[in-house]
Amino acid sequence: DHFPFEPISSMIKSEITCPEFTSRFQVQSILGSGAFSSVFCVKQRSNGSIVAIKILTTTTIITNECSNANDSSNNNKCDKSHKSASFKNMVRKEIDIHTLISSYNHPHIVKVLESFEYNTNDISSASKLVHAIVLEYCELGTLQQYLKRVRDDTICGKTGQNRFTFLPEEEVRFALRQLFRALSMIHAH
Repeated sequence: DHFPFEPISSMIKSEITCPEFTSRFQVQSILGSGAFSSVFCVKQRSNGSIVAIKILTTTTIITNECSNANDSSNNNKCDKSHKSASFKNMVRKEIDIHTLISSYNHPHIVKVLESFEYNTNDISSASKLVHAIVLEYCELGTLQQYLKRVRDDTICGKTGQNRFTFLPEEEVRFALRQLFRALSMIHAH
């Protein structure tokens, strides 16, 4: 299997190469990854639209948590069956929160388009339950990515500004207004 991006976690590779995933989506790039999930830019095969998809696997979550619980500085042993049930609930709660916030239909809140679960069989392990959240794709990226691009341009001297002045005050006000409007909408409900 060849991917247009590297590296890709071996723990997530089976989740995006199984037929349940590839029949619906074509991976374009990886947008980010953390301890419990990875986010990909994908093309929907049904209509050709570009969306983001957040992939969470229960086994990845449990493996990461158990490795932390079993390290030498922690005397607690990991009970995988208990953790499996509680993390499935945690994932479902995250999906519910994403979906609820998305239903406010606010221009500064990323919309959840759908969520679904599927099983994948990995050669190295038993079937894994995969949770997928399909989100609207934000072409310009996150605020953090934007700030990093501006900082890198400033440090490299492309903008001619002082290297410690990353954003003009008006841009900061504009971004904060968007953020506060979104938070205000969430807190109002």
